[in-house]
Amino acid sequence: MVFYPKRAFDAAGYEVPTTWEELLALSSQMVADRRDPWCFQWEAGFASGFAGSDFLESLVLRFGGVDAYDAWASGEASFDGPAVVAAARAGDALLLTPGFVAGGPESISQTDWSTAALRLLDEDPLTGEEGPQCWLSHQGAQMSDILGPPGSPDASRLGVDVDYFMLPSPEVVDVAPVNGALSLATALTDRPEVRALMAYIASPRWGEVMAGMDTVGETLFSANRRFDTAAYGGRRDQPNIDVRQRIHADNRAALDAGVWHFDASDNMPLEFSTWTDEYVPGPFWQGMFDWADGVKPIEEILADIQAAREAFDGPSAPGEPGADRDRPVE
Repeated sequence: MVFYPKRAFDAAGYEVPTTWEELLALSSQMVADRRDPWCFQWEAGFASGFAGSDFLESLVLRFGGVDAYDAWASGEASFDGPAVVAAARAGDALLLTPGFVAGGPESISQTDWSTAALRLLDEDPLTGEEGPQCWLSHQGAQMSDILGPPGSPDASRLGVDVDYFMLPSPEVVDVAPVNGALSLATALTDRPEVRALMAYIASPRWGEVMAGMDTVGETLFSANRRFDTAAYGGRRDQPNIDVRQRIHADNRAALDAGVWHFDASDNMPLEFSTWTDEYVPGPFWQGMFDWADGVKPIEEILADIQAAREAFDGPSAPGEPGADRDRPVE
């Protein structure tokens, strides 16, 4: 997802891009207008780099396609293979083009991921006039959480001051591909009350209750096809609720079209793809920092990551303990 300052964006006369070339053209136009197009911020404590792996995953899914993405995630295809290299080179155009990143590429590894919404909504402290520090931010659905839960005053800015579009693919697509995390529920004991709980979790009612909670359901995506998206925000009529319903619709459309895929790094050996037992970024996340910092060309970085991957045993299966570590931890 690419979040942007909707009110300022519309006032400037910009249009949401539908292809990668249109996205590059929009970025260039913003530079010509003396604006900083992109906020990329990948610092997150010992989870630093997760936003970089998310970015690369989004690119591989779009430029390589679902088969190449799945092969890469499972270890059948390498980091320095053609699909991942081509995707990363496309990312180079956003990360390294002069003027594209607010603060320059060197700021990416130094800026906390959770400040994205504030940078999109920056206001002059004297006049209160809006003046975004950047105009585009590649983030997951957690961006909507940063703005606040549905019942909070800040949440009203989602859908009014801030909105999103799906990161474009090289060509116009009917359904945008999505990669995301998931939670699993497993029964370990066969008793009537356990069966009742599992049936409840699998029902549309569970999702509707969760989606109606201000502090829980901001980005919930229920797996039940009978889930009623009107339950978001306790059925309040607010722009931010509309955005959350669109997020669900985009996920559902991708799932139905066969282009919703599990987060690739969550499917890789965890100490390689996330953080190590010493709470430092593993080779994948560290490689993303090296990419942003310009340590070496991306082709060499990917070759280094692949060499580190080959030093690990087989990938962790989705749902194993720690398989959702590709997200910040409070």
